[in-house]
Amino acid sequence: MNPQVKICGITRIEDALVCEENNIDCIGFVFFEKSKRFISPEKAGLISKSVKNISKAGVFVDAEPEYILSAVETAGLDIVQLHGKENPEFLKKLKRKSKFKIIKALYLNDFPHADSMK
Repeated sequence: MNPQVKICGITRIEDALVCEENNIDCIGFVFFEKSKRFISPEKAGLISKSVKNISKAGVFVDAEPEYILSAVETAGLDIVQLHGKENPEFLKKLKRKSKFKIIKALYLNDFPHADSMK
C-alpha cells in the first residue's frame, strides 16, 4: 500500500499547478465559509480545469446535501471530505445521489470511551 498525498486549502491556480508538477495525488478545496482558506465552487472549478492528472477533493462541514452536490458539479470534484456531524444516514443518502468517493473525518472525542484510550 502506497501512501497518498493531498494538499488542502488550494485557492490559486499556481499552487494547483505546482502540486500537479510534483505528482501530488490530490488537491483539496475548502468549502467552509468560516475557514480562512474558503473558496467558492466557481473559483475551485476554474482551478480544477487547469490541472488534469490530479484528483480534486472538497472539504465540507455540516453542509446541506444540495450544496455539496452542486459544488461537486461546479468544482469538478472526485472526492467529498466531510468534517461535520454528518451521520451514517446522511452519508448513505449522499452516496446514492453520486459517484464520487466520500471521506468522513472522525474525531476521537466522538466516541463514548475515548477517555479510556488516553
